[in-house]
Amino acid sequence: MSDDFLEVVNALDISIGGMALQVGHCFEGYDIAAEVTILLKLPGTRAIMAKGKIMHTRRSGDAGVFGVQFTELSDDQRTTIADYVNRQCELGFTA
Repeated sequence: MSDDFLEVVNALDISIGGMALQVGHCFEGYDIAAEVTILLKLPGTRAIMAKGKIMHTRRSGDAGVFGVQFTELSDDQRTTIADYVNRQCELGFTA
């Protein structure tokens, strides 16, 4: 994945440490060791530009799922994610 690569993915779960994302392919031809940049938009918040590294991948039917560990988040970004996760837990949503 390069700096000029944009892909819309489905977030499966999120925590302050990282997130699991589903994509419509199984990573053939991709350098999964490369740093990734994620533009994350949580409901009711400003978009967050996060950097991370792919920690693991797996197939899910014809799709792929990868776990990203955040490597670069500001304190404000971390707080935004933590607040979102806490709100979801209060509403009864769990991973």
